[in-house]
Amino acid sequence: MNNFMTRSKNGYSYIFPYNERYLKQLVIEVKEDKCYRDEDDKKEMKFVYQSLIDDLLSDREKMPQFPELLWLYELNVVFENTIFGDYLRKMILNEKYYNENRERIKNFLFKIIHTGALEVKEKIKWKILYTCFILIEIYYEYKNVDLSKENNEKIISLIKKCDNGLMVGIDVENKYLSRYAFLLHEMLPKKQNYEEENIEIEIPKRLETSLTIPTIMIEEEEKFITEYFNKSKPVIIKGYVNKWDGYNKWNHKYFYINHGYRNIPVEYGKSYTSEDYYSKVESFCDYLDKKTFNGYLAQHDIFHQIPILRKDVMITSLIFSDTTVNSFDDVDMNIFLGKSSSYSPLHQDPRCNFFCQVYGKKFVRLASNKKYDKENELYCYDSTTTHPNSSRVNVFDIDYNKYPSMKNVIFEDYLMEAGDCLFIPRGYFHSMYGITNSISLSQWFGEKIF
Repeated sequence: MNNFMTRSKNGYSYIFPYNERYLKQLVIEVKEDKCYRDEDDKKEMKFVYQSLIDDLLSDREKMPQFPELLWLYELNVVFENTIFGDYLRKMILNEKYYNENRERIKNFLFKIIHTGALEVKEKIKWKILYTCFILIEIYYEYKNVDLSKENNEKIISLIKKCDNGLMVGIDVENKYLSRYAFLLHEMLPKKQNYEEENIEIEIPKRLETSLTIPTIMIEEEEKFITEYFNKSKPVIIKGYVNKWDGYNKWNHKYFYINHGYRNIPVEYGKSYTSEDYYSKVESFCDYLDKKTFNGYLAQHDIFHQIPILRKDVMITSLIFSDTTVNSFDDVDMNIFLGKSSSYSPLHQDPRCNFFCQVYGKKFVRLASNKKYDKENELYCYDSTTTHPNSSRVNVFDIDYNKYPSMKNVIFEDYLMEAGDCLFIPRGYFHSMYGITNSISLSQWFGEKIF
């Protein structure tokens, strides 16, 4: 495997000569047969490499601002069994073909990604193709724009297009669209005038039936497995999150200054189950600048958009308590960023979760999924609705006249502070309430129960 090759989880190879020096070195390696693992690899790949080099040398002049687009020449290798690779190749090489087919192809990709007919694994290749399409769209829209000059409005617009592509599609190995968005962001001046307002509100009242979630240290691995993981009991883990770089760096001001022009999906309304709920894509700056604030960045894969943030967090080896977990790549991580009063209704998740409090305070209230009936005691929405695993009850302000069975539910409470990690067993009901400005991270692992 040479310096320009990396292998994805699916076994495909990608080449990324980002600059002239790397391109020249790659040409030499191909000519001198230094880019093959063995003779069989040479027989199979020699024509592909040579064709790629020919394309790179002849077409590099067309896209000096967009080296990421060079990857599109490999689409026939990446997607051997689809004609879509050919479509996208034609689009990048033929502007007339692009103009005639852009809307048809973009709409098709968008619809197939959002249909319920395909399994998650099957959608991956279409999401990657969508990201490739966005790169092509960017190329034609901005190929005659000089981004080296202080053209900030164009750059901000371009970043938004990148982010929209990343939120719908999937970047390959975090090298192309996400990298391009990051480089564009670096061209813009940082905003330094953000004053973070951090109002601490009152902690919810303790219920007569409330218990306090126990705590252990991260080093107590055997105790965690035997007393909590194996018994599906929640526990607060100390000494884990405070080892992260993000623990010392992350707050609202950090995201405002360092990633302020990046765009994220913000939820508005009382909660995602309320009638006034809606979602809006906006930049971190626009989101955090709001003084009248009821927005919430909830359960968002920020690392797919901004891979550099991945360096700021860790994943504990405790995930291997679940024997179905084979590697750290089996963990899905999402960010939650909000101000005081941000609220997540009582709900359950399909996988185990290490819920990590990176910044600020958040009050959590849990209830066992094994002790109580979902519909008759926890008052979950009907199974035919869009939220069958969420409760209609605000467990921080319970109307016992309307929901009398709630009197019988034993809740487990804890005021999480920065550095705390909450283990939530799969299926265990939980609700969150922001006491201050807050940044949290969920780490889902193990098999799904629904």
